[in-house]
Amino acid sequence: MKSCKDITLLVEKGKIAKLSFKEKVQVRFHLAMCKLCRNFAVDSAFLDNVKHEVKQNVTRLRNHPSINFSRKGKIEILNF
Repeated sequence: MKSCKDITLLVEKGKIAKLSFKEKVQVRFHLAMCKLCRNFAVDSAFLDNVKHEVKQNVTRLRNHPSINFSRKGKIEILNF
C-alpha cells in the first residue's frame, strides 16, 4: 500500500493530468481506508473551488464600470 504522502501527491496530480488505471485504483483503495487522506482530498477540492470563484469575482470586479483599480492596488468606488 502507498503512503499517505504518495496518495496526496496522486490526488493533486489527478487534478492536472490523467492518472493511470493503477494509480486510480491505489488512490481509491487508500482513500477507502484512510480518513485523513479522504479529508485531504475533500479539502483540496474545496480550496480549488474557492480559488476558482475568487478568480472569477476579481475578474468581474475589474470589469465593473463603477470600480476603479489604481496601479498601486487601491480600489476606488465611483458614483457612490
